[in-house]
Amino acid sequence: MANQNIFFRGLLLALLTIAPLQAMAMSLDEAVARVRGQADGRVLSAETRQRNGSSVHVIRVLTSQGRVKEFQFDAGGGSGQPPGRRR
Repeated sequence: MANQNIFFRGLLLALLTIAPLQAMAMSLDEAVARVRGQADGRVLSAETRQRNGSSVHVIRVLTSQGRVKEFQFDAGGGSGQPPGRRR
């Protein structure tokens, strides 16, 4: 019985540690939805790239003013970065 309690406590601790990390991850679809809510324009492309060992979602949008804006989001943490290149 004591071994069973130790096992379940360890399992609970592992789940509580891993769950927040999974909740922070952002899918490409979620990143596109966020950009659509922020940017006035049409999504031209959306892809996930590897940069410095991390996954980054890159979304390009054609604005209503005819300019291309690039939005980047950390795929692991979901944090948005300011737009990169502009044309």
